Amino acid sequence: MTATPAGMTYADYLKLDQLLTAQQPLSDLHDEMLFIVIHQSKELWMKQMLHELELAIALVREDSFAPAYKALARVSRIQSVMTLSWDVLSTLTPVDYLKFRTVLGTSSGFQSAQFRELEYRLGLKDPAYLQHYAEGTAERTRKASATPRSPRSSALVSMSVTARSKRSPRPGSRSTATRIAGSSSISLPKSWSTSTMRSQCGGTSMC
Repeated sequence: MTATPAGMTYADYLKLDQLLTAQQPLSDLHDEMLFIVIHQSKELWMKQMLHELELAIALVREDSFAPAYKALARVSRIQSVMTLSWDVLSTLTPVDYLKFRTVLGTSSGFQSAQFRELEYRLGLKDPAYLQHYAEGTAERTRKASATPRSPRSSALVSMSVTARSKRSPRPGSRSTATRIAGSSSISLPKSWSTSTMRSQCGGTSMC
Protein backbone atom coordinates (compact mmCIF):
# COMPACT_ATOMS: atom_id res chain seq x y z
CA MET A 1 0.00 0.00 0.00
CA THR A 2 1.29 3.44 -0.96
CA ALA A 3 1.98 5.77 1.94
CA THR A 4 -0.39 8.74 2.18
CA PRO A 5 1.42 12.02 1.49
CA ALA A 6 1.52 14.29 4.51
CA GLY A 7 -1.01 17.10 4.35
CA MET A 8 -2.93 15.61 1.42
CA THR A 9 -6.26 17.33 0.89
CA TYR A 10 -9.57 16.30 -0.65
CA ALA A 11 -8.71 18.25 -3.78
CA ASP A 12 -5.28 16.62 -3.96
CA TYR A 13 -6.68 13.11 -3.67
CA LEU A 14 -9.34 13.62 -6.36
CA LYS A 15 -7.02 15.63 -8.64
CA LEU A 16 -9.66 18.33 -8.78
CA ASP A 17 -7.30 20.82 -10.37
CA GLN A 18 -7.17 18.52 -13.42
CA LEU A 19 -10.75 17.26 -13.26
CA LEU A 20 -12.45 20.64 -12.99
CA THR A 21 -10.36 22.26 -15.70
CA ALA A 22 -11.05 19.49 -18.23
CA GLN A 23 -14.22 21.23 -19.41
CA GLN A 24 -13.17 23.45 -22.29
CA PRO A 25 -16.17 24.71 -24.31
CA LEU A 26 -15.38 25.70 -27.87
CA SER A 27 -18.20 28.20 -28.10
CA ASP A 28 -19.44 30.98 -25.86
CA LEU A 29 -22.87 29.36 -25.54
CA HIS A 30 -24.07 28.55 -22.03
CA ASP A 31 -25.45 25.09 -22.84
CA GLU A 32 -22.22 23.61 -24.16
CA MET A 33 -20.89 23.20 -20.61
CA LEU A 34 -23.76 20.86 -19.71
CA PHE A 35 -23.11 18.83 -22.84
CA ILE A 36 -19.45 18.39 -21.93
CA VAL A 37 -20.09 17.54 -18.26
CA ILE A 38 -22.71 14.91 -19.13
CA HIS A 39 -20.45 13.14 -21.59
CA GLN A 40 -17.36 13.31 -19.41
CA SER A 41 -19.41 11.88 -16.53
CA LYS A 42 -20.51 8.99 -18.74
CA GLU A 43 -16.90 8.26 -19.65
CA LEU A 44 -15.99 8.11 -15.95
CA TRP A 45 -18.87 5.72 -15.25
CA MET A 46 -17.86 3.54 -18.19
CA LYS A 47 -14.35 3.43 -16.77
CA GLN A 48 -15.81 2.03 -13.55
CA MET A 49 -17.96 -0.47 -15.46
CA LEU A 50 -14.89 -1.77 -17.28
CA HIS A 51 -13.12 -2.02 -13.92
CA GLU A 52 -15.99 -4.14 -12.55
CA LEU A 53 -16.26 -6.30 -15.67
CA GLU A 54 -12.56 -7.10 -15.54
CA LEU A 55 -13.03 -8.34 -11.99
CA ALA A 56 -16.22 -10.25 -12.82
CA ILE A 57 -14.61 -12.09 -15.74
CA ALA A 58 -11.61 -13.06 -13.59
CA LEU A 59 -13.92 -14.32 -10.84
CA VAL A 60 -15.97 -16.39 -13.27
CA ARG A 61 -12.79 -18.08 -14.46
CA GLU A 62 -12.13 -18.99 -10.83
CA ASP A 63 -15.68 -20.32 -10.35
CA SER A 64 -16.32 -17.53 -7.83
CA PHE A 65 -19.81 -16.79 -9.01
CA ALA A 66 -21.31 -14.90 -6.06
CA PRO A 67 -18.59 -12.19 -6.06
CA ALA A 68 -18.89 -12.02 -9.86
CA TYR A 69 -22.62 -11.33 -9.59
CA LYS A 70 -21.88 -8.61 -7.06
CA ALA A 71 -19.57 -6.90 -9.54
CA LEU A 72 -22.21 -7.21 -12.27
CA ALA A 73 -24.84 -5.81 -9.91
CA ARG A 74 -22.66 -2.75 -9.47
CA VAL A 75 -22.47 -2.43 -13.25
CA SER A 76 -26.26 -2.60 -13.32
CA ARG A 77 -26.62 0.22 -10.82
CA ILE A 78 -24.14 2.37 -12.71
CA GLN A 79 -26.14 1.85 -15.87
CA SER A 80 -29.25 3.03 -14.04
CA VAL A 81 -27.48 6.22 -13.02
CA MET A 82 -26.27 6.77 -16.57
CA THR A 83 -29.79 6.30 -17.90
CA LEU A 84 -31.16 8.83 -15.43
CA SER A 85 -28.58 11.38 -16.54
CA TRP A 86 -30.57 11.75 -19.75
CA ASP A 87 -33.22 13.53 -17.70
CA VAL A 88 -30.69 16.29 -17.21
CA LEU A 89 -29.56 16.33 -20.83
CA SER A 90 -33.20 16.51 -21.95
CA THR A 91 -33.22 20.10 -20.69
CA LEU A 92 -31.00 20.83 -23.69
CA THR A 93 -33.40 21.23 -26.59
CA PRO A 94 -32.51 20.26 -30.17
CA VAL A 95 -32.43 23.94 -31.05
CA ASP A 96 -30.03 24.66 -28.18
CA TYR A 97 -27.80 21.80 -29.27
CA LEU A 98 -27.69 22.80 -32.91
CA LYS A 99 -26.42 26.22 -31.93
CA PHE A 100 -23.03 24.74 -30.98
CA ARG A 101 -23.05 21.42 -32.86
CA THR A 102 -20.76 22.79 -35.57
CA VAL A 103 -17.88 23.30 -33.12
CA LEU A 104 -17.82 19.54 -32.49
CA GLY A 105 -16.59 18.90 -36.01
CA THR A 106 -16.56 15.20 -36.92
CA SER A 107 -16.62 14.00 -33.32
CA SER A 108 -19.31 11.47 -32.44
CA GLY A 109 -20.36 9.46 -29.43
CA PHE A 110 -19.85 6.35 -31.55
CA GLN A 111 -16.12 7.07 -31.27
CA SER A 112 -16.15 6.40 -27.52
CA ALA A 113 -13.33 3.90 -27.05
CA GLN A 114 -14.60 2.79 -23.65
CA PHE A 115 -18.10 2.11 -24.97
CA ARG A 116 -16.68 -0.08 -27.71
CA GLU A 117 -14.51 -1.86 -25.18
CA LEU A 118 -17.59 -2.64 -23.08
CA GLU A 119 -19.16 -4.24 -26.14
CA TYR A 120 -16.03 -6.24 -26.85
CA ARG A 121 -15.62 -7.44 -23.28
CA LEU A 122 -19.19 -8.70 -23.38
CA GLY A 123 -18.55 -10.66 -26.56
CA LEU A 124 -19.86 -8.28 -29.25
CA LYS A 125 -16.64 -8.30 -31.24
CA ASP A 126 -17.72 -6.81 -34.55
CA PRO A 127 -14.71 -5.77 -36.71
CA ALA A 128 -16.80 -2.97 -38.19
CA TYR A 129 -16.66 -1.16 -34.86
CA LEU A 130 -12.89 -0.79 -35.18
CA GLN A 131 -13.23 1.56 -38.12
CA HIS A 132 -13.26 4.56 -35.80
CA TYR A 133 -9.71 3.78 -34.64
CA ALA A 134 -6.64 3.87 -36.88
CA GLU A 135 -4.35 0.84 -37.20
CA GLY A 136 -1.75 0.74 -34.46
CA THR A 137 -3.55 3.09 -32.07
CA ALA A 138 -3.93 2.14 -28.42
CA GLU A 139 -7.73 2.21 -28.75
CA ARG A 140 -7.76 -0.29 -31.59
CA THR A 141 -5.28 -2.62 -29.90
CA ARG A 142 -7.22 -2.59 -26.66
CA LYS A 143 -10.49 -3.39 -28.43
CA ALA A 144 -8.96 -6.28 -30.32
CA SER A 145 -7.78 -7.91 -27.11
CA ALA A 146 -10.80 -7.16 -24.94
CA THR A 147 -13.03 -10.15 -25.67
CA PRO A 148 -13.10 -12.69 -22.81
CA ARG A 149 -10.67 -15.48 -23.67
CA SER A 150 -12.72 -18.28 -22.16
CA PRO A 151 -15.97 -19.24 -23.97
CA ARG A 152 -17.44 -20.13 -20.61
CA SER A 153 -16.57 -16.73 -19.16
CA SER A 154 -17.91 -14.93 -22.21
CA ALA A 155 -21.17 -16.86 -22.19
CA LEU A 156 -21.83 -16.37 -18.49
CA VAL A 157 -20.94 -12.69 -18.38
CA SER A 158 -22.90 -11.95 -21.55
CA MET A 159 -25.90 -13.89 -20.26
CA SER A 160 -25.82 -12.08 -16.93
CA VAL A 161 -25.49 -8.62 -18.40
CA THR A 162 -28.05 -9.02 -21.18
CA ALA A 163 -30.68 -10.67 -18.98
CA ARG A 164 -33.82 -8.56 -18.92
CA SER A 165 -36.16 -7.95 -16.08
CA LYS A 166 -39.85 -7.39 -16.79
CA ARG A 167 -39.55 -3.94 -15.36
CA SER A 168 -36.53 -1.83 -14.42
CA PRO A 169 -37.16 -0.33 -10.97
CA ARG A 170 -35.86 3.04 -10.04
CA PRO A 171 -32.39 2.97 -8.43
CA GLY A 172 -32.70 2.61 -4.68
CA SER A 173 -36.09 0.96 -4.82
CA ARG A 174 -36.69 -2.00 -2.53
CA SER A 175 -36.83 -4.54 -5.34
CA THR A 176 -33.57 -3.37 -6.85
CA ALA A 177 -31.80 -3.30 -3.50
CA THR A 178 -33.11 -6.75 -2.62
CA ARG A 179 -31.96 -8.19 -5.92
CA ILE A 180 -28.49 -6.79 -5.49
CA ALA A 181 -28.04 -7.64 -1.84
CA GLY A 182 -29.50 -11.11 -1.67
CA SER A 183 -30.39 -12.63 -5.00
CA SER A 184 -28.38 -15.56 -6.30
CA SER A 185 -29.52 -14.89 -9.87
CA ILE A 186 -29.53 -11.16 -10.41
CA SER A 187 -31.55 -9.92 -13.39
CA LEU A 188 -29.96 -6.79 -14.73
CA PRO A 189 -32.09 -3.97 -16.15
CA LYS A 190 -33.76 -4.08 -19.52
CA SER A 191 -31.59 -1.11 -20.47
CA TRP A 192 -28.66 -3.48 -20.89
CA SER A 193 -29.86 -4.65 -24.30
CA THR A 194 -27.25 -3.97 -26.97
CA SER A 195 -29.39 -1.62 -29.02
CA THR A 196 -30.37 0.49 -26.03
CA MET A 197 -26.82 0.57 -24.68
CA ARG A 198 -25.67 1.79 -28.07
CA SER A 199 -28.19 4.63 -28.03
CA GLN A 200 -27.51 5.53 -24.41
CA CYS A 201 -23.72 5.34 -24.28
CA GLY A 202 -22.14 5.31 -27.68
CA GLY A 203 -24.95 6.80 -29.70
CA THR A 204 -24.98 10.03 -27.77
CA SER A 205 -26.38 13.28 -29.00
CA MET A 206 -22.97 13.89 -30.54
CA CYS A 207 -23.89 11.47 -33.34
